[in-house]
Amino acid sequence: MKGWFLLYHSPKAYKQILAGFERLSVTHYTPLLTVITKRADSKTSVRINQRPLFPAYLFLCFDPEVVHTTKITQLIGVNEFVKIGGKIRPLPEAVIAGLRYLELTEVDKSDQSVSYSNVPVDLLAKLEEINGQSEPVNRMASLINFLDGYVRTAH
Repeated sequence: MKGWFLLYHSPKAYKQILAGFERLSVTHYTPLLTVITKRADSKTSVRINQRPLFPAYLFLCFDPEVVHTTKITQLIGVNEFVKIGGKIRPLPEAVIAGLRYLELTEVDKSDQSVSYSNVPVDLLAKLEEINGQSEPVNRMASLINFLDGYVRTAH
């Protein structure tokens, strides 16, 4: 059955890994963090950059019965799937929807029309808390700890 899984990889091989996903017909998602900084050469201009919210991690959507996990872990630069409760488990769709929602609201906080009705309020609150952490390592550790409890209770 098709589902979302979390993968740990080498950031240096990112483009090569994405090419491998394309060959395998695996959908991927990288939540992005929007960073706005003032330009040094102008008082009124800013730079808007996006970088991965969780560096070295990718969310993958695929059916393990069609594309086995070993086909993915054999790609150069892929380290391993994140195990939850000692197993490779699919993540609830609501987690991905929540991350996408936060990404959209981060880009344009004034847009009140963005909403996801399939994302529980407590899930959004926890993802916002994780998103607010400034250190990427702490952010990722918090996400994995959260997923460990959330996914186990969802199954």
